[in-house]
Amino acid sequence: MTKDNPVLLDKGIQELQTLLSELTMLDSVYGRAHKRALRNDNTESTYPALYTGAGEYMSLLPNDALGNYCFVEIDDPQTSIAVSPSLMGLRVRASLVVWFNVATIYSDDTMLYTEEVKEILLRQLFKRGVMKHTSIEVLTVHEKPENVFRYNIRQIDDQYLLYPYHGFRIEFNLTVREECFGN
Repeated sequence: MTKDNPVLLDKGIQELQTLLSELTMLDSVYGRAHKRALRNDNTESTYPALYTGAGEYMSLLPNDALGNYCFVEIDDPQTSIAVSPSLMGLRVRASLVVWFNVATIYSDDTMLYTEEVKEILLRQLFKRGVMKHTSIEVLTVHEKPENVFRYNIRQIDDQYLLYPYHGFRIEFNLTVREECFGN
């Protein structure tokens, strides 16, 4: 789901979605995930969720029905930067969380191809000149389950990172440029 005239972070995330949608290995390229809470038996769990409209959210936890997918998380704070007298920017630390079934991408089950998938994603993120208003600076890549899905959930443990499933988190600085207001 995309906005017709996105601004600021929405614009940057939509440009990133367009860039990643070129990868045929991804079934879905979701936008910004929001942290949602679920309370059961006096315990609280948090999970990533995509706003789907009308007050509804869809869980983005690993799920075969979602296929190979990714989504964006935005950290606080967001920093305003002056690019030029007529151009301002907003910079934020963000993450791309990627989850996939490697067997749907590579038919050879005698090897793990997680590094190949990571390379494909990183090459796409480093493409130049594709995003008009957005730039990214990749900072780190995480693969431990507790670092891929940084939520208070019990079901994401090492068992979910066994063949054929894998995931990783790519952290980056996201900068979006906009014309200055009033110009």
